[in-house]
Formats: sequence, C-alpha cells, structure tokens
Amino acid sequence: MTDNTPTASQLASILGAKEKSNLSDELHNLLFGVRRSVYYHLHMRNFYDRFNLLCSSILISVFGYCYSLLKTSGGEQIAPLAAVLVTVLFMLNLAVRSLWKARLYHDFYRRFVALEKSIVATHNVTADELSAWTIERLIIEADEPPILLVLNAICHNRLAREMGYGIEHCARITFYQRWLSSVVDIAGHKIKVG
Repeated sequence: MTDNTPTASQLASILGAKEKSNLSDELHNLLFGVRRSVYYHLHMRNFYDRFNLLCSSILISVFGYCYSLLKTSGGEQIAPLAAVLVTVLFMLNLAVRSLWKARLYHDFYRRFVALEKSIVATHNVTADELSAWTIERLIIEADEPPILLVLNAICHNRLAREMGYGIEHCARITFYQRWLSSVVDIAGHKIKVG
C-alpha cells in the first residue's frame, strides 16, 4: 500500500501556485480598476472642456449679435433680451466652474495614468508592490469628487469590451442614463453587471 500524502515540497508548490494565482487575480482587478478610472476622468475632462467651449462660443456669438443690434436702428428691443442671455450663460458657466473641473479631472487622469504605467512596467510583481499600488490608488480616490455611478459603469463596459470580455461582464444602461451620465446619476444604484 502506497502513501498518497503530499510531501512538504509538494504542499509548498501547491500553496505557491495558489498565492501566485491570487496575486495575479488581484493585479488584474487593480489594473482593470485603474484603467476604468483613466477612462472616467478622461471622459469628465472632455465633458467640461466641451461645456466651457459651448458656453464661450454662445457668449461670443450673442455678444457680437447684441453689439450689431445696438449699432442698427430697431435693435433696442432685442438687445436687452440678448444681454440677459449673455448674463445667464456667463453665470451658468461660472456656477458650474467648467474650467476648474476640467483641470481637476485632467489631474486625476494624469495620476491614474502614472499609476498604470508603474504597474505595467513592473515584471514579476510581489505582494508588497501590489499593496503599494493599491494604497496609491486609494490615496488618489480619496481626493476624487463623488463618482457618477452610471458613467463609471459605462467606462467599465468600454474597458470590458476592449479586453475581450463577453456581454455577461457588462452593465445594462438605458439610453437616458447614458445621455445624462456626465451630469447626474439616474438609478445608478440599480446598475448590475451581467
């Protein structure tokens, strides 16, 4: 009768393989989360840049129109309305703080890209390195404004598709959630993956 009990070296080999597998899974999850954050902050930066550009373009156009109305006869009635529009748009852009937010999200984007570069550049990752990267990610996330859950799910779906995951790994998002995702969460707490 033979003894099928594994030797100490076989046990160490089995445990080492499990630890390596867990480390690999944790690294994959961390990298996925960092890349999703890169997409999220890039989207938000672009949204606020476009918002500022739109407001500025409308302001310049309406201001020019007001000036031309004042130079012509009969424009005295429309000019005050156009001036009100200019004031409202300017105040809206000031209240939203689109330039400041665009720069804020650009800074987060750069920090997450730097973290991603650090992760990707390292071969034979150790548990200590993984822990340090996780701490760095948490530090960055602690500085972030509240996350829009629907937009975060959209970024998750984009990354999952790019990495070749199936539809079962993507969240279902309605057209109206997608349309307003840069501004407000609509039923963001109800989004489920799969």
